[in-house]
Amino acid sequence: MLLPMKLKQWLHMTGMKQNELAQLVGVSKSTINRVIVHGRILDPDVIVRIYFITFGAVRPDDFYDLESVPPDIQALFNTGRLWRGLSSQDISDAA
Repeated sequence: MLLPMKLKQWLHMTGMKQNELAQLVGVSKSTINRVIVHGRILDPDVIVRIYFITFGAVRPDDFYDLESVPPDIQALFNTGRLWRGLSSQDISDAA
C-alpha cells in the first residue's frame, strides 16, 4: 500500500492525467481540477471510489485540511473535553 497523500501528489507520482482519473471515477475533468486547485470536497461515494482507485493512497481524510482546525477546537478534541456535559449514560446510549 502507498503512503497517504493528496490527490495532486498521487496524479504526479503515477503520471495519470486528470481526465483519465475523472473517467475512472465517473466525474468530469473540471470536477477533478476543482478538487486539486480549489480544494472542493466531493460527494462521499466519489471519495470512496478515489480511495479504491488509488489503492488507499488518497484517503477520505486527505480531502480535508485537518491542520487548519482552530487550536481551541483541537484542544477540546485532544483533551476529551468536547464530550463535557454528556453523562456516561448519554455516551453509552450513543455507542
